[in-house]
Amino acid sequence: MELFRGVHVDWLRLKWYFLGFSLIFSVAGIVQMGWNWAHIGSPVPLGVDFRGGTQVQVKFDHTPDLSRIRSATVAAGIKDANVQAYDEPSNNEVLISLPEQTDETSLDRGRQQIDDALQSHYDNHFTVRNVQVVGPRWAANWRSRPGWPRFTRCWACSSTSGSAFN
Repeated sequence: MELFRGVHVDWLRLKWYFLGFSLIFSVAGIVQMGWNWAHIGSPVPLGVDFRGGTQVQVKFDHTPDLSRIRSATVAAGIKDANVQAYDEPSNNEVLISLPEQTDETSLDRGRQQIDDALQSHYDNHFTVRNVQVVGPRWAANWRSRPGWPRFTRCWACSSTSGSAFN
């Protein structure tokens, strides 16, 4: 089935426009990575998997107020909590992240602190849906590995799993 008949576009005539467009976005990406490096210490924002810490996904009965949740964590003595909306606004879900713990024995303490803060300082009933905890040793080990072996391992896994379906 042919959708368009007689279409002739001279793409090589337009190459300089495409190269300029690509250069603008490449430079913008490099500038953004430099800004991230200066402000957060990493060229890309790292998730809990790479930086360590605790991330709790919470579902509320009613629409959550992010500023009141932040106030509740501060009132409970939790420093540097990152509170952000998660998924569709109608789902009333929030991600609360804490920085990495320095002690391996206190990994579950972050989840308990968040739970206690919301129960005592926030009046919207909630359910904890998911908890991710990554210790400082695992995060430091992952960050210290060179990027190339991680890429080749991911590529090898995806190429071998993809070939199983052929």
